[in-house]
Amino acid sequence: MRLFSRMGLMGRLLAIVAMAVALDMVANAFLFERANEFSVQGDEAERIAEHLVIAHRLLDEAPVDRREHIAVRLTTGGFAVAWAAGDVRPERNVQLDALAAQVIDSEPELRNAALRFTLSALGQRGDIHGSMALSDSSSVHFSIEMHTARTLNLERIAVLAVPTLLLIILACVLVQAVLAPLRRLVHASAHVGSGQPQPVEEVGPAEVRQLIHAFNAMQKRIHELVRNRNVTVAALCHDLRTPLLRLRLRVDSLAPSGRDSEALFADIEELEALVGSMQAYLDGAGESGPRERVDLAVMAMTIIEKEQDLGRNATYSGPEHLDIMARSLPLRRAIGNLVQNALHYGGNVALSVSRNDNDYVISVEDDGPGIGEEMLEDAVQPFVRLDDARRRDAPGMGLGLAIVDRIARTEGGELVLRNREQGGLSATIRLPLALHDPTLINQA
Repeated sequence: MRLFSRMGLMGRLLAIVAMAVALDMVANAFLFERANEFSVQGDEAERIAEHLVIAHRLLDEAPVDRREHIAVRLTTGGFAVAWAAGDVRPERNVQLDALAAQVIDSEPELRNAALRFTLSALGQRGDIHGSMALSDSSSVHFSIEMHTARTLNLERIAVLAVPTLLLIILACVLVQAVLAPLRRLVHASAHVGSGQPQPVEEVGPAEVRQLIHAFNAMQKRIHELVRNRNVTVAALCHDLRTPLLRLRLRVDSLAPSGRDSEALFADIEELEALVGSMQAYLDGAGESGPRERVDLAVMAMTIIEKEQDLGRNATYSGPEHLDIMARSLPLRRAIGNLVQNALHYGGNVALSVSRNDNDYVISVEDDGPGIGEEMLEDAVQPFVRLDDARRRDAPGMGLGLAIVDRIARTEGGELVLRNREQGGLSATIRLPLALHDPTLINQA
């Protein structure tokens, strides 16, 4: 077993084939040995010999044109006879030599008839098939129904079926053994780049172990690259906050004219927003926190009421309460980002939440210019600005939708963007029930 575990995939396949061939050879040897030793009781051998002697005498003495008719007349329920012109002997199958010797001992007259007994081929009439030669070199073929021979036929079926079944079973074991580490590899690949790398155990055939080893090295490199990038950018964002604060204080102390002061403060606020969105994106949008029971409807209504208090055109539609299992802060940030985008680009927002047979659905719509169809897929990529499709004065670094998409994927869902037929953009977050329905989770 240890040697088998060290084999490569090709070696395992060859070993399985060799085992199947060896088993087939052993089973066939056993069957032929059993067939060679097969015999019947003395009175049964005498009965078979009597039938054959009568058939041989009658057919050998009959005219050629009458032999087929006589063969039909000789056929009974358990003994079938057929005549063939010429020495048309059956192919040698599983020979019953001991039975032939028994019959010849009972009727020595058959000694010169080239008597043969074989197990009938599968699907043929009778349990035993045989042939004998006439004096003019034509041949007589016969089949005999014999219950004692059926065991041999069952053994022959087993000889044919067992190696095939064994090969199938061993192949299934091999596939399972190969797929088990591959399944772990697929599961681990879905988490590359998020959190600490989880090395996959290097087991399986040599080729699979090499693949897993390369994967472990790759995910370690990716983790180092992501960590170094995040540390570097996070440090820059942190260090930028101090000069931004000093800049705000100096602008406030200089007290320039009203219009210039507002413009400067607006620029500072945009810089602070850029730094905040960058930190939110690098923080992983709350990927590590546990899910908790959240009233999605109340969360959505709270966000809309806040915008309404500021005099903005914001509406909510949906149930008054809708409990789900989710990470509260990231989900609030995702909905808030979509609402802010809709208000900024469309001037209005319509937020709705609902549940269908498969998902919780959070939909945010506006009446703005929408996004060019060719840019819909790129809109969720980080640092992508869609100024040509929306407004050219749009602030930010293009991280708003990227953060929403990342939060949705972290929750096991998806963000879908589409342009509305009547104009404007529709942004929909779909969260699967299997991961977020409190009832299903509690039952599990």
